[in-house]
Amino acid sequence: MNELVSIIIPVYNVKQYLNECIQSVVNQKYRNIEILLIDDGSTDGSNLICDEWSRKDNRIKVFHKNNGGLSSARNAGLDNATGKYISFIDSDDVVSDDMISELIKGINDNITMSVCKIETFVNDDLNNTKSFYPRKSQLMSNKDYLSEILRHKADNASVNKLFQMDTIRDKRFKEGIINEDFPFILDVLLQKGNVNILNTGIYYYRLRSGSITQQA
Repeated sequence: MNELVSIIIPVYNVKQYLNECIQSVVNQKYRNIEILLIDDGSTDGSNLICDEWSRKDNRIKVFHKNNGGLSSARNAGLDNATGKYISFIDSDDVVSDDMISELIKGINDNITMSVCKIETFVNDDLNNTKSFYPRKSQLMSNKDYLSEILRHKADNASVNKLFQMDTIRDKRFKEGIINEDFPFILDVLLQKGNVNILNTGIYYYRLRSGSITQQA
C-alpha cells in the first residue's frame, strides 16, 4: 500500500519541542506523506520554525492563521488535507519512525480507524514511559469500541489513530469546548465499521503544562 497519508500538526507556542516533533514525523519509514503544520498564531517563533522546515522538505505544507485553539487548527488541517488517510499529531509529542507504516497495515475499506497504544512521558524523559490504556491487539466494531470508551477502558484521543478520509470528510472538531476529541471520535464511531487496535506503543504523549490542548 502506498496511499498518501496526511499528517496534521497544530502548532501554538511550542518552540522548545517543535523540532523534535517534526523530525520524528519527517523520519517516518512510510514516505508517502504530506505534513500539514497549522501555525495557530504562534508568538514565540514556532511559526518561523515551521517555515524553515517547509524549505527543507517538500512534503511539508505550512498554514498560518489567527489563534483559534486546537479544534480550529485541526479543522484548518482537515480543510487542506488531500490524503486518503488522516493522522493527527500534537506538536509537543513524538512518534516512532514506524508509526504510520504500522497503522496503515491495519486499515482497509472496512476499518474506520487504526489505533496504536499511547506511551506517556514527562517533559524530556523518553526513557521512562507509561502505557496509557494498555490492551491486546484486536479488531472490534465501532459500537463496541465506543462502549469501551464510555466504560473508560479505551482512549478517545485523536492523536494515536489513522482515519479513513472518507469516514471523516464531513466531520470537524467542535470549537470553544474542553475535551474536543470526544465529540469528534463519537461522531466517527456512530458510523458502521470496525476499529483495529494495535498493542504497540508508537505514539509518545508528552505530559506538560501550557500545551495547546489547554487552549479553547
